[in-house]
Amino acid sequence: MTEQPPTSFFYKHEDHAGNHADVLKHLLLVNVLQELQKVHPEGLMVADAHSGYGVYALDSQEGKWKQGIGKVLQRYCSTTKKYEIPAPIRTYIQTVLETVGAENYDDFELYPGSPLLTQTLLRPGIDEHRCTDCYMQQVEGLHNPANFQPLDCYDPATLNFLMPRDNSDKHNVILLDGGFGHDEEYAAVQALLERILDRNPYATVLVWIPFVQGHKFRWSFATRLRALAQEKAKVGRYYANIVIRKTGLQGSAMLICNPTPLLDDVIDPNTLHWLAHVLHQGKDEYTVEQIMKKKKNKQPLEEE
Repeated sequence: MTEQPPTSFFYKHEDHAGNHADVLKHLLLVNVLQELQKVHPEGLMVADAHSGYGVYALDSQEGKWKQGIGKVLQRYCSTTKKYEIPAPIRTYIQTVLETVGAENYDDFELYPGSPLLTQTLLRPGIDEHRCTDCYMQQVEGLHNPANFQPLDCYDPATLNFLMPRDNSDKHNVILLDGGFGHDEEYAAVQALLERILDRNPYATVLVWIPFVQGHKFRWSFATRLRALAQEKAKVGRYYANIVIRKTGLQGSAMLICNPTPLLDDVIDPNTLHWLAHVLHQGKDEYTVEQIMKKKKNKQPLEEE
């Protein structure tokens, strides 16, 4: 019997922790933050619009992590010549292990969400961190819950929390990784991205994009967001995706508005090739694309 396309999709963080989409998302998040810190000594204002619980027990979900971070971690731990693994993958794995206090695959019992990974990388006294989520009253596992507010990120008023005007000296970084539990959320993400770039066209925005089999926005959502970034983002855009399954959540993509100029030399085709190969055991379907706009004046993402 042929498997039918899903009639609905909801990416609940606690049900999908550590799966293939989390691997791509957090690989980009960790490396983007480190690259931005190199060029922004004044600090980053990092905002997580869909924060979730912060950390997840892997024995409490369906084991999807075994086909995601599990495969990557097993390859990492079994490789004696670590230099053969792309440097961004090593950085991601080391950050994950440090964040949850694990040393290897055998004692890997927790997976950190984006808020906890971000906190691991923040520079004390330099970078700031804000989290919001409308589905919960607290963020478990966060070192400083005071950074969390139970707000709907799609409410235009929430933009003042995500991008406070009194922190204009710090570079804005915003992660958007919605659950897409209803079709209207696709338009809401696009509208939020546009509001962010209208307020600060130099802000770095990371947007997670699901590839759901049979969904009416399977192709058009990424196309619309890339076009919006091309129009609104002053520095440029970076886009990467992987496809590893034929059904369900087939894969995902990350769009980054205003990346550092050489991000595609960091998360490069070799990195995505390695990741796609490990996750899909041989089938490599991936894309890496970066388009930078011609620099006319000095811009916040670059130092002379």
